[in-house]
Amino acid sequence: MVMSTNDFLYSSFPKYDEYNSLIKKATSLKKTDIDEAINCIKNALSMIPDDESLFNMKEKNIRKLADYERIKGNNLATISLISNLYYESLRLNDIYMKTMYASILVFYLNTQLKKMKIKIPDFEEIGDKLEVIALAIQNRLDGKDRNGKKLAPLPKNFLDEHEKTLRYFASKGSLDINIDTGIKDIYKNWQEDPGLTELYNELIKNISNEFASSLEKINTTED
Repeated sequence: MVMSTNDFLYSSFPKYDEYNSLIKKATSLKKTDIDEAINCIKNALSMIPDDESLFNMKEKNIRKLADYERIKGNNLATISLISNLYYESLRLNDIYMKTMYASILVFYLNTQLKKMKIKIPDFEEIGDKLEVIALAIQNRLDGKDRNGKKLAPLPKNFLDEHEKTLRYFASKGSLDINIDTGIKDIYKNWQEDPGLTELYNELIKNISNEFASSLEKINTTED
């Protein structure tokens, strides 16, 4: 018997309903009681089991918490929440999604810094590089989403500099129309070829060094 999505969710996260109610309450309090809204999100996050399959839920609501902390005026908390989760995302075992999570978080940090009117180092470029790696791993270097819609232009300089490695990642991807089967194929290919991980780690190390340097350059004094 195949387990439904809801059955899987509740088996992994028995307190999901309570968690979901807190998140909805936080949203309703955003404009009237930001402190209580923040407490609701923190309490909801504390309920999420330590299960990698639920990372997308954690990532989504830490971004929500970071936004609310900015609204409250706690810019340093916002930057810390997003940057810490960036490093956590890259420690995941999920090779199919972890680099995409990292790119999403870098782009989100860039957005939050703009709202703070803080001088921004090159986070957008860092996010672009991570997105290209993620797309290569998912065999999507054609720059299209799964519905065939064209994505934003990919950074040509990074593509040209690392074309051989990125094409190698893509060659270990899958064109299987069934996404679940395709993802399993990618996991299998990466497990069987340790050279992939070595190349990946080297790229990510360099990008994370850029990320750390950019964090140090942030001027948290508004213009």
